[in-house]
Amino acid sequence: MRRASNLYLPYTAWPEDDRTRWEAAFKIGVNPFDDCGPAAHLAEASRLTLLSAYARFLAFLLAEHSSLLARAPAARLDRKIIEATSGGNRHLAEA
Repeated sequence: MRRASNLYLPYTAWPEDDRTRWEAAFKIGVNPFDDCGPAAHLAEASRLTLLSAYARFLAFLLAEHSSLLARAPAARLDRKIIEATSGGNRHLAEA
């Protein structure tokens, strides 16, 4: 079994492109006319949940498919990776 510290990749260890895109997605404006990110409206609890899930995904990639971290975030996903990350949860997709 993996240790808990290996289950999440700390934000500071994320690839630079991932951190830049994350910050852009959650950018909050000062007034209604500011350029906000598409996830700026989310509550802090939702942001933390998404951060945790993405940190787990990046830790999985680092442990199992580290070469994918050199790719752009969108280029890392394919059917094989999605199935590997869902693991024992495949039955949920079939429901």
